[in-house]
Amino acid sequence: MEADLAYGYGLTSLDIIMLMSGICQDAGVPLTALAEDDIGALKTPADIVAVLGQKAPA
Repeated sequence: MEADLAYGYGLTSLDIIMLMSGICQDAGVPLTALAEDDIGALKTPADIVAVLGQKAPA
Protein backbone atom coordinates (compact mmCIF):
# COMPACT_ATOMS: atom_id res chain seq x y z
CA MET A 1 0.00 0.00 0.00
CA GLU A 2 2.99 2.30 0.37
CA ALA A 3 4.70 1.59 -2.97
CA ASP A 4 5.12 4.65 -5.16
CA LEU A 5 2.70 4.65 -8.10
CA ALA A 6 5.26 6.19 -10.45
CA TYR A 7 8.42 4.38 -9.43
CA GLY A 8 7.02 1.19 -7.93
CA TYR A 9 4.37 0.56 -10.58
CA GLY A 10 5.71 2.68 -13.44
CA LEU A 11 2.53 4.72 -13.81
CA THR A 12 2.55 8.05 -15.62
CA SER A 13 0.19 10.87 -14.69
CA LEU A 14 -2.12 9.81 -17.53
CA ASP A 15 -2.04 6.22 -16.25
CA ILE A 16 -3.04 7.45 -12.79
CA ILE A 17 -5.98 9.40 -14.23
CA MET A 18 -7.12 6.34 -16.19
CA LEU A 19 -6.72 4.17 -13.08
CA MET A 20 -8.72 6.63 -11.01
CA SER A 21 -11.43 6.76 -13.66
CA GLY A 22 -11.97 3.02 -13.34
CA ILE A 23 -11.67 2.98 -9.56
CA CYS A 24 -14.11 5.87 -9.20
CA GLN A 25 -16.60 4.14 -11.48
CA ASP A 26 -16.37 0.93 -9.43
CA ALA A 27 -16.65 2.86 -6.15
CA GLY A 28 -19.61 4.95 -7.29
CA VAL A 29 -17.67 8.18 -6.95
CA PRO A 30 -17.78 10.52 -9.95
CA LEU A 31 -14.30 11.40 -11.18
CA THR A 32 -15.43 15.03 -11.17
CA ALA A 33 -15.69 14.80 -7.37
CA LEU A 34 -11.90 14.75 -7.27
CA ALA A 35 -10.13 18.08 -7.52
CA GLU A 36 -6.96 18.48 -9.54
CA ASP A 37 -5.06 18.72 -6.25
CA ASP A 38 -6.59 15.41 -5.09
CA ILE A 39 -5.31 13.60 -8.17
CA GLY A 40 -1.95 15.36 -8.04
CA ALA A 41 -1.45 14.22 -4.46
CA LEU A 42 -1.87 10.53 -5.29
CA LYS A 43 1.53 8.96 -4.73
CA THR A 44 0.68 5.54 -3.26
CA PRO A 45 -2.24 3.10 -3.24
CA ALA A 46 -2.87 4.20 0.36
CA ASP A 47 -3.41 7.75 -0.95
CA ILE A 48 -6.05 6.42 -3.36
CA VAL A 49 -7.88 4.69 -0.52
CA ALA A 50 -7.75 7.84 1.61
CA VAL A 51 -9.10 10.10 -1.13
CA LEU A 52 -11.89 7.70 -2.02
CA GLY A 53 -12.77 7.37 1.65
CA GLN A 54 -13.29 11.12 1.81
CA LYS A 55 -15.32 11.31 -1.42
CA ALA A 56 -17.38 8.11 -1.27
CA PRO A 57 -21.08 8.45 -0.58
CA ALA A 58 -22.08 7.45 2.95
